[in-house]
Amino acid sequence: MPISRRLFLGGMAAAGAALAGCGVARPTTDLTLSTEPVTLRCAWWGSDNRHERTFKAIEAFQRRYPNITVRGEFNEFGGYWNRMATAFAANDAPDLLQNDELYVRSYADRGALFDLGALSAQLDTSQYPETALDTGRVQDVLYALPCGTGARTIVTNVAVLDRLGMDLPDDLTWTWDDLRAFGEEINRRSGGEVWGIDRLSIDTHNIAVWARQHGADLYDEIGNVILPPELLAQWWGYLRELTDSGASPPPSVQVESLTATLSQLPIVNGSAVMTGMFSNEITGVQAAAPDTELRLLRFPRTRGSDRIGLFYKPSMYWSVSAASEHPAEAALLLDFFSNDTEATDILGTERGAPPNSAVLDRLRPTLAPPARQASDYEQALQPLVGEPSPLTPPGASGSGSIAQRYYTNVIFGSSTPEQAAAGFIEELRLTVDTARG
Repeated sequence: MPISRRLFLGGMAAAGAALAGCGVARPTTDLTLSTEPVTLRCAWWGSDNRHERTFKAIEAFQRRYPNITVRGEFNEFGGYWNRMATAFAANDAPDLLQNDELYVRSYADRGALFDLGALSAQLDTSQYPETALDTGRVQDVLYALPCGTGARTIVTNVAVLDRLGMDLPDDLTWTWDDLRAFGEEINRRSGGEVWGIDRLSIDTHNIAVWARQHGADLYDEIGNVILPPELLAQWWGYLRELTDSGASPPPSVQVESLTATLSQLPIVNGSAVMTGMFSNEITGVQAAAPDTELRLLRFPRTRGSDRIGLFYKPSMYWSVSAASEHPAEAALLLDFFSNDTEATDILGTERGAPPNSAVLDRLRPTLAPPARQASDYEQALQPLVGEPSPLTPPGASGSGSIAQRYYTNVIFGSSTPEQAAAGFIEELRLTVDTARG
């Protein structure tokens, strides 16, 4: 997934608005496999590597089930969601579609997705942990099956630390105060040429970790915005302290980093030692810096608290359209992607380490070092992670770009953290309330 996907958040918000008016057909009650010729449409976004792997898996599926023809449709991330909104509005959605956490609840609440639990005759989810399945449930109904999972992490450039004569911090015990001191020391030892940490403001997932460390969250189970403004003000105040002290890049560099390609990221070019992202993203970052040793560290904790605030988030999901005329066949294709040995060997971990425990155990010896490091990191967190955060409610798919706008005002000094936090929460609540109608 390219980092520049943030550019498309505004388009995603528009796509969500279009979805609000879509007309969705009622699901068929025929859940048996047909013996007649069937044509399915399967849609996804991603890189050329993902396209090639998915088409190979589709070819294998068609050899296994010769009466089923699958038409693959793909796009880049932003264009994909605009296309999905148009397709659902025209009652022309694909049978099987790749989905994202930002949209699962929006589509499910409007009846656009099929209840995967009703397709158990074709779709086996027995090897998926309940914590993974819960991330795709809305009001206890499974609407989205995760393809891979990740957790927030601090990716660290070990080569730069070695050059500066510094050791890795102890991520089992460090606090946010320790991170600030560590970042300031990096900047001091480098003569101001290297910053400690970048991109902690990139989206709302880091806000969620901070909130959960303080016993709060962004949303509740029914989609209300419940983030206390004082907690957000504390977070943005902390990030401004990092910026002012040199532990993080100056405001202009932070803004440029939002739209940077992988090769332009400060952690890749060596101008920053650490960056915040999801663990499964290390594969792309390592590919952009093949000669650099990268290490995954846990997020710091709040001093005096034992809450780590981390949670598993699917890299993406698969969903079946409620309007599909062939939901049984769509579920059969999804089961093939998720459970079949031939298919999972083809797809590998390109969409993230599979939550399916049997598949992951079989693929683990074949994982490239970055993917194995991500998998090991995620497994080590299992006893510590909490329940998944509630799904993003309808209307909030653009929350990342809204937050970034307010945070930019903080680091440029045009508003206080308290003013920005109050403004962000008010605007986010308004967009969610508007989407509810």
